[in-house]
Amino acid sequence: MSWLVRVLLIALVPLAISQPAAAHSPYFTDSREIALPDGTVGRLRILKGDGVVGADPARAVVLDAEGRSLARTPSSIAMLLACSGERQCVAVDPGNWTAYEVDPASFRVGEIIRPRQEAIWELERGAESWGFRTRWATLPEIAKAEFAQVMGLGGTALAFIGIGALFAVALVPRLRWPSEGGPGRRLAFFGWAALRVVILLGAAWISAMLAFLAGVTTPLWLILMGLGVAIAAPLIRLVLRRRATVAAS
Repeated sequence: MSWLVRVLLIALVPLAISQPAAAHSPYFTDSREIALPDGTVGRLRILKGDGVVGADPARAVVLDAEGRSLARTPSSIAMLLACSGERQCVAVDPGNWTAYEVDPASFRVGEIIRPRQEAIWELERGAESWGFRTRWATLPEIAKAEFAQVMGLGGTALAFIGIGALFAVALVPRLRWPSEGGPGRRLAFFGWAALRVVILLGAAWISAMLAFLAGVTTPLWLILMGLGVAIAAPLIRLVLRRRATVAAS
């Protein structure tokens, strides 16, 4: 079993474990303290729902000091928190380059939110949002959000890099029409060309499914795949040059 296959299997194990057999209750992940207009300390939290077969959708919510809901963003495949100072945080949707700032003027005071109660289901379901104002996210905010997403992916990030390396295997070697050698060399040329197409399509499908299950944003997906290509390409060229040198000597 190759090292790439091992990396992919290891990365898929936590994803398989995390996918429940039945629907689960909404749950909180990241949480940061924020200053509320009345001088109290509230919390900006990430609330995740049930993605059924894909990644759990995420949205940011604001809770007051007693745990009452005040605000929520729209849901997205990835929502992360970025802070610029003490209790000065925004929610960032890196896939859409959108930042959500707390807007006290549009707060709605709701129920005290506790996991596994009806109130958390009411807060998670639906498309409406309130208590936030939107703007374009800055590059530092995007960078912080994507870095946090990479840290949360763990071994799955290595899988994307490994798949990128597999892309390099199919992309980097040059295809040269054999001027000599007869039908056998030409048949080998077509066979290698077909194999490269199969590798590219297969790797793309695996990568897309992995991104779907893990809830990875498109920019981060491209960065991780590109990193794999960038790491593997010079190594592949070096191996090919050494083989050519040995063959010529």
